[in-house]
Amino acid sequence: MKRLALLISLLLSVSSLLAQYFEDLSFGTDNSLEVITWNLELFPTNGSTTVEYVSQAIIALEADIIAFQEISNATLFVEMINSLDGYAAQVGTTGGDWKLAFVYRTEVIEVNSIYQIYTASEYANPFPRRPLVIDFNYQDENYVVINNHFKCCGDGIIDYDDPYDEEMRRFLATNLLKEYVDTYLPNKRVFIVGDLNDEITDTPPNNVFQSIFDDYENYLFTDYEIATGSSSNWSYPSWPSHLDHIIITNELFDMFYSSSSVVTTIKLDNHLSGGWYEYNQNISDHRPVAIKLSQGVSTIFSKDFEDQSLTSGGWNAYSIIGDQTWFVPSEQFGHNNSYCAYINGYSSGAQENEDWFVSPAFSPDAYNNIEFSFWNTSGYTGPQLQVFYSYNFTNNPSTATWTEIAGINWHGGSPYWQWTYSGAIDLSNLSGASANIAFKYTSTASQAAAWEIDDILLTGQIKTFTIAASANPTNGGVVSGYGIYEYNHVANLSATPATGYSFVSWTEGETVVSTNASYSFNVTEDRTLVANFAPQTYTIYASVQPAGSGTINGAGTYNHGQTAVLMATPLPNYSFVSWTENGNVVSMSANYSFIVNRNRELVANFEEGTSVSSPNGSLTIKIFPNPFTDRLILESDQDYGQINMEILNSIGQVVYEEQFLGSTTLNTDHFAAGVYIVRITNGNRFGFYRIIRQ
Repeated sequence: MKRLALLISLLLSVSSLLAQYFEDLSFGTDNSLEVITWNLELFPTNGSTTVEYVSQAIIALEADIIAFQEISNATLFVEMINSLDGYAAQVGTTGGDWKLAFVYRTEVIEVNSIYQIYTASEYANPFPRRPLVIDFNYQDENYVVINNHFKCCGDGIIDYDDPYDEEMRRFLATNLLKEYVDTYLPNKRVFIVGDLNDEITDTPPNNVFQSIFDDYENYLFTDYEIATGSSSNWSYPSWPSHLDHIIITNELFDMFYSSSSVVTTIKLDNHLSGGWYEYNQNISDHRPVAIKLSQGVSTIFSKDFEDQSLTSGGWNAYSIIGDQTWFVPSEQFGHNNSYCAYINGYSSGAQENEDWFVSPAFSPDAYNNIEFSFWNTSGYTGPQLQVFYSYNFTNNPSTATWTEIAGINWHGGSPYWQWTYSGAIDLSNLSGASANIAFKYTSTASQAAAWEIDDILLTGQIKTFTIAASANPTNGGVVSGYGIYEYNHVANLSATPATGYSFVSWTEGETVVSTNASYSFNVTEDRTLVANFAPQTYTIYASVQPAGSGTINGAGTYNHGQTAVLMATPLPNYSFVSWTENGNVVSMSANYSFIVNRNRELVANFEEGTSVSSPNGSLTIKIFPNPFTDRLILESDQDYGQINMEILNSIGQVVYEEQFLGSTTLNTDHFAAGVYIVRITNGNRFGFYRIIRQ
């Protein structure tokens, strides 16, 4: 406890001193997940002084997760973190004086577990410090960070036959980490970070990370542009090289490729008056490498002046009063020794000026959680710089209505030229289709301060809306184009009728919004739309031939897919023959049923019953029903005595014969459908009758 009290006392005594170095340092935001890897070179490399520097840097960075390497004094490290409000730490158990550790913000990080992998003795060669894993939730999403410190040194050549070769040990470690993620974390959002002690720019076959590069669909070195860029941004300046890396899995690709993601080497040495020498003596020989990912947060606009242009990106400067104007100095006076915008109303004395620097227009209605930030500094005495927003700016600040933005952290004037972070200014109260933000500079004839601004940033979460669409009736057709859309994007809905249906309209509630099957609109809200379809209708026409030979029922209008049943009934002394369409027989049944899918014109054909008389007189009988199915009745209207009957099929074969007196009833179940001839004889009399079996 005495040691902890002493530590806290030391921190309090030097906090004001260090604040001047890290006051203009920031990285974390409320709307992003930040992960940093940082080798602390045998912490504490310079005793309590290192504790003081590192603790203040952690506070200024405000990162959610920091993966540390080379923790020599684990007890002191944990005491340091415990003295910081809102942070917690856990140190690994392997590595001797080179332990791994995690520090995390307890307010936003929900830790599920922290554990070590590849702890068996057989893995001591590839992993002299066993990988330390943190599984956590951030904003209700699960993430995993694997912290590593690979074996150092070597000659740049992988000796595949020597397991103790330094490059071979790093090669094996890389492959084992990939195998672990592929096997145990196949669908997780995974960061693989740490001092991996090798350059990712080595060419095959001597790139120890080749398995990561080969599986580019699932893994990505987020710091590749740093490694291939200027050496001034590398993480290990002592022997200029970039050795500290952040790898992500494909589940994080979308967040990484968003416009708001950041990957950077944090050059803390730029914030120290003694530069790299002071940093190296008191903190580490490695710089931290950091990644910032936002869930749905996009950059609305940004301006860092690195192109040395004041008006690029849609920005405009307006001078209302005076001759002094905004410009970008040729010297790098800006935040972190970069370019910036500058204005000074002093010229051979203070001059009266009013100058505006206006942002490009943006749509507040398109975003949630709009945040505005910038860096500022000033010199000399004069009016405060101001920031406003307007909904009706066109091209003249004097004619627009402006509202001042409050809550900004401004440079207080002393000491001169100390960069100050504005803070993340919440502008979620803004609304409307268009708005502009503007910096307003004023000076008087008696006071004229000089102001510089840099790293202007406006971010927001793009609003998304759900467009729901359905078909009515559900089998009437299909709809497409529904789903989730960003604000003001065009939704293209399409309605395709099913066979037998026609598109009628798109409706929203009870309101018809379109009668076109293709309906497009700009999305500004959730909408529920219905594509209405109606069955196609067809007319079934039916007639008799010859006229007056029978009656028909069932003709008329039908919906597509309905069953039509036409019934043909012969008049006395007529028999049904067939249904025909365009002269082609479509049915021999008097009752004809079919699925309606088109207009049709059908004819019921009848034939008059006839008898053929012999010279000795005709022989007439009644035969019914005709057409017949399972029975057939024959009756004579006179007493002919015994009548001989034969039934012949369509090719003249006798299929049935019988003698009867007066009448007879035949069981005709076994008769095939078709046309038959009944031949009757009685002495010299005979007759022929045509009958139809349905």
